Amino acid sequence: MILYGAFAVSNHLLFNIRDSFGSFCKHTTNEKAPLNAGNPGFECEAGKCSKTIMFDSSLTDDRSLCLPTGVFAERGKRYSINIHRYPEREKWKFWDEPSFMSGQPISRLAWWKQPLMAMMLPFRRTLDRPWSSFIVRYGPTGTEESFLDCAPPPLDDDLVHAQDYKAEDVPEDKEPLGEDWRATRDGEIYLYLNKPVLGIWCLETWISKYLISNEGTALVTIEKR
Repeated sequence: MILYGAFAVSNHLLFNIRDSFGSFCKHTTNEKAPLNAGNPGFECEAGKCSKTIMFDSSLTDDRSLCLPTGVFAERGKRYSINIHRYPEREKWKFWDEPSFMSGQPISRLAWWKQPLMAMMLPFRRTLDRPWSSFIVRYGPTGTEESFLDCAPPPLDDDLVHAQDYKAEDVPEDKEPLGEDWRATRDGEIYLYLNKPVLGIWCLETWISKYLISNEGTALVTIEKR
């Protein structure tokens, strides 16, 4: 257990260091030039600027570590991001079980998977967010992120026996997710899921590829306010 803990913590630190130095998020270009403030990548019509891309949660190549949206955000300006399942009635899956796009709590997994995922915690890319939750990244370097969380369930003051509390089920038809924000730095916008990762070169996505998979696609629309 000591060796496992030492390896897991070292792996997490190594991945974070590589990530902050831009090993996974790369600058992209469009037909005009590299993305920048003068070439933000939006498609404008009738005074409204936005861009829509397809996000595939089942990817296990380098794109799953940091998917570029082709949109450049400027510090101080407002943007919004909206994510919808596509097709709307096809639920996302995490390790072969229905999952929210905002993340899969361990309690929703099969009983025998729960202790395994608890042990996998140090391998989670962002420790303070659920497995498979959506994360928005700003710029290829650094650690400027935004977390797309779902609304919390209704509770009262009795945290142990909350009245009428019932665990929510994954919606059958629609599951929108999104937020409005003001950019705190210049940089391209990237997306990824909170998957288990390895900091070892060429093995970063090994766990997602061979052990714990994701399924599901979504349409992501980024709009300039």
